[in-house]
Amino acid sequence: MIAQLNLNTRQTYQPFYDEVASGWCVPPNPALTPEQIAGLRKDLQDMLANPACDKFTKGVLDQLGKTNPASAPFSNDALTLFDKQNGFNQLTSAPPFGQAYGTIGGNNAHINIFLPLNNATSHNAAARSMFHELVHNSPGSGGRVIGHPEMAQAAYAVAISQGYKNVPMPPVPGSKDNDFASSLYFEAREFDACRRR
Repeated sequence: MIAQLNLNTRQTYQPFYDEVASGWCVPPNPALTPEQIAGLRKDLQDMLANPACDKFTKGVLDQLGKTNPASAPFSNDALTLFDKQNGFNQLTSAPPFGQAYGTIGGNNAHINIFLPLNNATSHNAAARSMFHELVHNSPGSGGRVIGHPEMAQAAYAVAISQGYKNVPMPPVPGSKDNDFASSLYFEAREFDACRRR
């Protein structure tokens, strides 16, 4: 039930649904320990050590700021966005692998994340999930989160401008299942740039 809430509704009703879930013997998402947060930050830092990935992630955040200045990201640096979060909780089952709500500008940015297994590929996947969620709540002016269709359009523009080959068109805005398809599209472009090599 919690996983089905949209991002805007989650911000308002998360505490209520956590209480309901507890009543059903479904534990709420536990807060991450400082060690777990440091580990996820290191995963993100390791991913961004790949120059192509760093260039792509900065490009996506810059592109989102150009296309919608009112919801411009607080920074184009993913580690800065990570450090501006108000909290992290652990998803105890997946999918989804991540959830974001609030915004940096609203001083209520928060991420729920599925922790990686203890292998390098899983740590890279966790870093990609983290970046995905950081984009959602990156706006520095408060207001709304950035949605999947906007993310897909930005990823397409950046992939083309940075010379990626055979980049498919993103889902058409307003089409059937556009939100989910746009999420998968963004993940595919991010994988092209940031996968473990």
